[in-house]
Amino acid sequence: MALARLVAHEVAQRRSIVIVGHRADPRVSALAAVAARSGLPYAVRSPDAPESDPVLIRAGRHGTMLPIVDVIDDELAVGSGTPRSVVLIDPTDLDLIVELGFPRAPAHTETDLAVIGAGLAGMAAAVGGATRGLRTVVVDPTLPGGSLDPVETIADYLGFPDGVPATELVHSATVQARRAGVVFLLTERLEEILDRGDGLLLVLTSGATVACRALVLAVGQHPRPAVDVALPGVFVAATDPHDSVAVAVGSGAAAAGQAVRYLDDDTSSV
Repeated sequence: MALARLVAHEVAQRRSIVIVGHRADPRVSALAAVAARSGLPYAVRSPDAPESDPVLIRAGRHGTMLPIVDVIDDELAVGSGTPRSVVLIDPTDLDLIVELGFPRAPAHTETDLAVIGAGLAGMAAAVGGATRGLRTVVVDPTLPGGSLDPVETIADYLGFPDGVPATELVHSATVQARRAGVVFLLTERLEEILDRGDGLLLVLTSGATVACRALVLAVGQHPRPAVDVALPGVFVAATDPHDSVAVAVGSGAAAAGQAVRYLDDDTSSV
């Protein structure tokens, strides 16, 4: 099976997304942005459009509470002859992200390596740490992919002579990360970092905390959190929005390597 088909089968699971709401509504725009980053087929429909009626009926509403998101599985529901679907009424970004298979952040997480940023540099750092036996979490405000345009085709990534769509590359990286045991804490930002002496304590937007022994900042072109990078165990995957994908991946892998060596040295000195 070709990589693209493997990724589509494992991550997309033959799903599609329909958003019913008014296009001028900022919540509709935000949900559409999440849908676009998911790589799944999606559509935004007006509540007055006839094709929205099945979604409104499944929601049990008549457009009085919008937006409505219908996550549709192409497999038929048993005995119904119609596709399975999950209807979300006026959902948050996190509600949709959870429905796409990423769990909510627990109140507290203990881990070896935390990675801030789920772009390609952050994903490379996470896979690099997890495949070397480190418990690894990734924190990001939205779905993996970073600054990549979901409709972009990357022409210069090694191993894809015909180019590779950005969504396929991100999906394959997500599959690889999850198989390696990486845990994603999404719709979260790093708000504060505390030096515990024996490690770091990260405070996230929701108030959830992550205790880690090493931290990789891989925020790319986004503003860097107010973190003292001189703290022991903090490493930076320095990337620029104009860098190629290969540079971003290489920078993330290098930062993971530094974190692994730091933790190896720390363990051997105990």
